[in-house]
Amino acid sequence: MDLHISENIRRLRKDRRMTQEQLAEALGITVGAVYKWENGLAMPEIRLLVELADLFVVSVDYILGYEVHERGVDTAVERISSLIKQRRHKESLQEAEKALQKYPNDFKIIYCSAQAYLLLITQDKKAAERCVELLERACLLFEQNTDKNITLKYLRESIASCYIGLKQYDKCVELLKDLNADGSQDSMIGMVLANYCHRAEDALPYLTGGLYGNLLPLARSVMGFSKAYSLLGQYENAYNAIRWMIDAMKGLRNGAVISFLDKLEAVFLALLADSALRMGDKETTLRHLRDARDIAQEFDAAPDYRMHVGVKFYHCGTDNYSLDDMGDTALLAIENILELNACDETKMIWKEIKDEK
Repeated sequence: MDLHISENIRRLRKDRRMTQEQLAEALGITVGAVYKWENGLAMPEIRLLVELADLFVVSVDYILGYEVHERGVDTAVERISSLIKQRRHKESLQEAEKALQKYPNDFKIIYCSAQAYLLLITQDKKAAERCVELLERACLLFEQNTDKNITLKYLRESIASCYIGLKQYDKCVELLKDLNADGSQDSMIGMVLANYCHRAEDALPYLTGGLYGNLLPLARSVMGFSKAYSLLGQYENAYNAIRWMIDAMKGLRNGAVISFLDKLEAVFLALLADSALRMGDKETTLRHLRDARDIAQEFDAAPDYRMHVGVKFYHCGTDNYSLDDMGDTALLAIENILELNACDETKMIWKEIKDEK
């Protein structure tokens, strides 16, 4: 049975950004003792192992680093995860609690067990309470985490979701606002304020932020789909993805008022034209490129990037502007997107159409 005490003490100390001197002072021992532990020249006494475990918020087994312990943890996590995927809730919770008794301070076990409870938070108050408890413990033990897909922010977002199950809506909103420096929680905050708190006026600005804050990222995703499908020769899929985006933007229009949506539509019409040409439909290509040109010219004649102009469902005041990196004008944006994505024939046709009288 292999032990990895020296490596584990060194790693835990460095993870906490502690020097050997600071660790020695925290434990009331000499720096030389810490040096010997980390270099495999001596082992901590049992009393000091317990103090190390308390200091680093891990189990003594974790510090000892039994290989068999790691295998046991991984086996338990696999078993719980398999039951979760099969939606065998009762069995997954039983396995989770058994694993928690055996490995009470292991991040992987605690996180996986929390996922088992997370599926039940809207159905069972006790499940929501247990899930919060486990997620808070996972936050404390986050230094053990080695999975880059799991973030501290995600753990806290999950706690906020549990507060919905507990009907602690104000607490949920408060936590989400703490996580919302980048606007990523706007949609969730707006939904909770509207659906659960019945605070419509408070909800609308957040719902607006969620909708329009995701518009450009969504546009980039569709542009990426278009390019990927074209590279794979799946031109009809590329065409359909772009067509969907154009239709979605039309649903956001507030009448015929010119807005930044016109610039976006002109760009997507140019991409649509390229997909049509790749499918052998030159007539449709010409129509889409002419439409793109006309819309771009109309926008460039009186560009308006104010977010509240010409769009529906906007409730964030009148001092916000849409920003994009496609080009200073709509015509330049078309040039740039065609240069990046279109075939040579589409570029040539565009040049002719752009110069038409």
